[in-house]
Amino acid sequence: MSVLREAFVDELKDSLDAERQLLKALPKMAEAAENDQLRAAFEQHEQETRQQISRLGQVFEAFEEQAQGKHCKGMEGLIEEAEELIKEEEGDAALIAAAQKAEHYEISAYGTLAAWAVALGQEQAAQVLNETLQEERETDKKLTAIAQTVVNSMESQREKEESESESEQRPRRQQPASRSRRKSASAKSAPRSKRQSSRVSRSQKTRRAQPRSKRAHAGKR
Repeated sequence: MSVLREAFVDELKDSLDAERQLLKALPKMAEAAENDQLRAAFEQHEQETRQQISRLGQVFEAFEEQAQGKHCKGMEGLIEEAEELIKEEEGDAALIAAAQKAEHYEISAYGTLAAWAVALGQEQAAQVLNETLQEERETDKKLTAIAQTVVNSMESQREKEESESESEQRPRRQQPASRSRRKSASAKSAPRSKRQSSRVSRSQKTRRAQPRSKRAHAGKR
């Protein structure tokens, strides 16, 4: 077996295991999705993944190899990250990011496999791999569209609601008295000022009248 063929078969086994891991993870991701379009995209990709596993079996047959998987540590790590996001309820935006990481991983793998199949003279196997590669690209585009048009809008609305809730919880500053209230308070105090002015006026008249009383008293003497 040539070095390239050996590398091809090894990568093929890795991809088979990656697809099988993803097939188990997709229902959990669909259940965790809040957005209907995102949930439908995960459910659709679950069906596509089943077909992709079947296509990999065809490629194994073309190379006269047994359809046997090799544990894919890369996909395992990506799925663990997605499950952690689901557990922490990070929301649809984070879930889409995790799903697209898995898609990019598969796009890279299938692109490499298709190119190696051509180099090994397996044109039919390359066509089968390119079919799967195109599906992975379409899924990635669909996830990007959902993120841009729906999920990001929902996350922005959620942040706005949280901000408004925090604002309502903050203590409000005491508002200064309005002009009308100040006028009313001034009007209530006015009678008291007039009474004080009246008292002052009577006191002044009394002091002015005292000298006349003294002169009148001197004349009587």
